[in-house]
Amino acid sequence: MHLTFIERLKNLFSPATPKGSYQDGYSAGEINPRNQAWRPPNRTADAEIKRNFDLLTARSRWLGRNNPWCKGASRCLVNNIIGQGARTKACVRDSNGKLLRDWNKQADALFDQWEEQADVTGRMNWSMMRRTNLYQTIESGEGFLIETADNDPNRLVPICFEMIEAEQIDTSLDRPAGNGVNEIRRGIEFDSVGRRVAYHFWSKRPGEIYSGPLERMSVPAWRVIHLFAAERPTQTRGVSWFAPIVTALWDSYEYMQSEISAAKVASFFVYMLKKEVGGTSGLGIVDE
Repeated sequence: MHLTFIERLKNLFSPATPKGSYQDGYSAGEINPRNQAWRPPNRTADAEIKRNFDLLTARSRWLGRNNPWCKGASRCLVNNIIGQGARTKACVRDSNGKLLRDWNKQADALFDQWEEQADVTGRMNWSMMRRTNLYQTIESGEGFLIETADNDPNRLVPICFEMIEAEQIDTSLDRPAGNGVNEIRRGIEFDSVGRRVAYHFWSKRPGEIYSGPLERMSVPAWRVIHLFAAERPTQTRGVSWFAPIVTALWDSYEYMQSEISAAKVASFFVYMLKKEVGGTSGLGIVDE
């Protein structure tokens, strides 16, 4: 039997496989001596996030504060996604299709004024809030903006927003759906169809400088802007964008610290050569 050129190449580069050793399906799902210990459980996204959320988020925030690569990556993403913020361009037309230039100009000017009042606390403008919210999403996996109203007469319009960190969501009320009660999963309440009904938050973020009693507050879902990158259809909450590299970065950090410590210790040792007068220097040179 004559083999084709392609068959010869396959025989050359493929290891010999005993007859009957092929299995149906994907080779990645087969078990062999090299991967028999690699059997991760197949859970839902929410189950995986729930197991490690607190520690993973704390580690990711630590990297965001102390690791220059993570800090630089976050800043680069925010600068490219948000930049200096979006500018409005009203294009309202009359019944004849003609642009209402004066009206549009006034609308853009009013939005610029509202941007400075978008934060209910008055500490940020709308562009800064969007940047900060994205920073939070990168580090902790999600960011929250709660629509609220402030009837201060100095405000252009009452509507404004409050930023909430991921750790402020209350997961202690989680429960399955039952008779007359909705499911609450990871602090978010769902109706029987799976639509978000409400978000349950703590009145303060746990871990504040000034500790005090925490009160629960329930916010209708229509008032909450929940920013996170969903990677699976049933995913309810977000996870840090640093999650796949947290362990590698920590190993790199410890390795660098160990190398620095070793270099410091090595610098304490000095080599001294003692010789008698008239003796050799060890290099074959005789001192006079």
